[in-house]
Amino acid sequence: MSKYNLQVEDSIKNIGEEEYRRIWQGDPFKNLFTSWEYLSILEESNCIGQQTGWTINFFTLQKNGQIETVAPCFLKFHSYGEYVFDWAWAEAFHRSGVQYYPKLLFASPFTPISGARLLGLSNSTEIDIFRCEIEGWCRENYLPTAHILFCHEKETSVFEKKEWLTRKTIQFHWKNMNYECFDDFLSSLQQKKRKKIKSERKKIVEKKIVCRVLHGDQIRIDHLEFLYRCYRKTYADHFSTPYLNEFFFNLLHYKLQHNLVISIAYTSDDKPIASSLAILENIDGEKTLFGRYWGAVEDIPFLHFEVAYYSLIEWSILHEVKNFEGGAQGEHKLARGFEPVVSTSVHWICNEKYREAIKESLVEENVFMENYLDSLRDRSAYITHRN
Repeated sequence: MSKYNLQVEDSIKNIGEEEYRRIWQGDPFKNLFTSWEYLSILEESNCIGQQTGWTINFFTLQKNGQIETVAPCFLKFHSYGEYVFDWAWAEAFHRSGVQYYPKLLFASPFTPISGARLLGLSNSTEIDIFRCEIEGWCRENYLPTAHILFCHEKETSVFEKKEWLTRKTIQFHWKNMNYECFDDFLSSLQQKKRKKIKSERKKIVEKKIVCRVLHGDQIRIDHLEFLYRCYRKTYADHFSTPYLNEFFFNLLHYKLQHNLVISIAYTSDDKPIASSLAILENIDGEKTLFGRYWGAVEDIPFLHFEVAYYSLIEWSILHEVKNFEGGAQGEHKLARGFEPVVSTSVHWICNEKYREAIKESLVEENVFMENYLDSLRDRSAYITHRN
């Protein structure tokens, strides 16, 4: 009979690079944002760790002494940087005098991108064993809640049957239907949407602004410095504090340079005024581009759409990128060729009273999300609806 043992590590380094890579590589539903490289960059740059409210708490599940599963996990003392908003839950707990934080969170920090969270597991029986271990660990350590964000169906299909609550959110993704060029993409859109995009791009051209998309070794340190300047300004404009520091971006450039794609807008005198960062992933020959951060040092109408969307769509067509995920939220993306996609998270609430109350609210919320999804699809920018 197999013997399972749960271990908790306070650093990805304690798991070991070779072991982590073996498990990550073996999961068909992995993505770059749970890779050794990406998570170790976050840790090395101190963007995660106890001082940030993201205390590293990686779970490993051993089977007969061999690590079978790794799950990037954190003890969270707030709900910032998650993109699944549970502030109302925390407030309800607080008003009743019940502890909500710290909570247990399985996620890729600051990253609303779906994929496997329990890396290495595909067998539903073993996924359920891990679920039991998670719940048991939470009870032993007096944690009231556990959350798995932007998880894969292999996980939700098991967890939702065991009193974990399902929550759905909407994102917007662009799909490359083997377009030959940007005009070919535009021809698939309704006339009104096509005209709007052409008009927005024309206004940028009239201002003699040019976007240059750089990839891999085309990206220099000065490009990265400007990107970080734009990134900081975006947060400052919203009276917020950036989650990522300059060291993170430097490490990203050093360790994952071949995955970086940056779009920079220049004036006629070659002055950079805006930029956006995307991450390119190539798994088994299928390329996906993930839009991550954008910012500008000058406020120019429609510049956001050109730098963060149109230039990257054009680049994706040229380089045969199959999918471009535009990130969380942003209904304005719909009119620009992005389509609504459902992402799912699952949540465990130890207290039965609160679990039932949240379950009731989520039933209403998920019905709303289904209706919202239908309305978004009805407003598709495309001539022919695509599901």
